[in-house]
Amino acid sequence: MALIIRDSVGRRSANQRNDVIAVKARLIELGFHWLTLDALMDSKTINAIRLFQAIKNGLHPSNPTLNDGCIDVAGDTQHWLNAVNAPQWQVAPLGSWQEGFVTIALFEPQDVYSFGTNWLFEMLRAAGKQYHADYLSKNHNSVPLTLNEISPRYGGITPKHKGHESGLACNLQLPSSGGSAGGITYSDVIYDQNAMCAMLTVLRSQSQVTNIFFNDPDLVAMGLCTVLAGHDNHVHVEIQPPAREDALF
Repeated sequence: MALIIRDSVGRRSANQRNDVIAVKARLIELGFHWLTLDALMDSKTINAIRLFQAIKNGLHPSNPTLNDGCIDVAGDTQHWLNAVNAPQWQVAPLGSWQEGFVTIALFEPQDVYSFGTNWLFEMLRAAGKQYHADYLSKNHNSVPLTLNEISPRYGGITPKHKGHESGLACNLQLPSSGGSAGGITYSDVIYDQNAMCAMLTVLRSQSQVTNIFFNDPDLVAMGLCTVLAGHDNHVHVEIQPPAREDALF
């Protein structure tokens, strides 16, 4: 059902009762489950609107110009809320060896960085499937794509992981020749460069992937990744939003 509002909703907006309830209902439907379905325009709702805007804009949530927390009638945010491919906020899928990826953050009770968009997870499922077919199924002692930190439960500013605020980025742990992942750098003897090369090759083939940061000089020279300080021991992968698919109402 189409989201119809009579006036602006959100920060410094008209916030008519029925409009606020309609917007909250749509956000909850899209996975923003921490919102309460009522007519109150509180900071949680404004932050959820800003997170949604950051996702569809592919930008940091603190950007005050594009992510202003306001939904204008017939504006871009309302169009995206009504889009067939509107972004959904989700907990990361567990994955498996057969799927070519696993999310180890789900096994770490103190790690809350296991949330993101369906756009990111659909890309990772496709990459994992291809990686399994191209490499993992032929190298049984290797490891699947190993997702660690993604985004916080409610998105937003996270000093621990720059660029992980909007569910459009994740970290991958490095594979080792011993059949495990993590706890090493690219300069360690047990680092499995062949598996890493295969992982980055399939990630590079995904149309939504924009940036891959990792400091292995050999893989950088192959054009598979870009150097960025602090990325000796993990890979940072970012995606961009897809083109909007408007619903026919």
